[in-house]
Amino acid sequence: MLSIIPRESRTTHCLFQENGHIADAPWKEIYRRFDIDGVIRIHMKDYAEFSADNFFTHFNLQISHHIPGHTYALPKIIMPGFFVSSDNEQLPVLDFSQCFIARCINVREQIMYEYLTPEDFRYSFKHIQSANDLKKEILWRYKQSLPNLSEEEILSPGVSVTNLEILRTTN
Repeated sequence: MLSIIPRESRTTHCLFQENGHIADAPWKEIYRRFDIDGVIRIHMKDYAEFSADNFFTHFNLQISHHIPGHTYALPKIIMPGFFVSSDNEQLPVLDFSQCFIARCINVREQIMYEYLTPEDFRYSFKHIQSANDLKKEILWRYKQSLPNLSEEEILSPGVSVTNLEILRTTN
């Protein structure tokens, strides 16, 4: 079993854009406001690629900790953050306006790229339709947010695969 790569300190709050300003609120308040159990952050560049399907597959580095049956907001990342250590971290800024709310259907953790099948990419973004596409995307995402890791360190632990059913959008 591979050790878990830390991607952020266990923060109790998030940064988000509201009415043109950056605000800071406890996660508990965000969860209550949107009636959700958690958040799956989606980069702004990818948000336009959501299809009309009611389903979406999200890939994370290594482990997501998503839970089947739980409901998640999928806000846009409008300003990426980074994590080097608990003393050297910048939280991303999120945008919850008109974001999708989805229910987790299934999660698979620490899946090696060679074990992904075409079905895993069926409800993924259009630019992520193969293991090679996914590797490029994972490197693009995590070379920014985990700048102290090598490409090998980013790719070697595999990915988590979260299958979601889109329920609604926020106002």
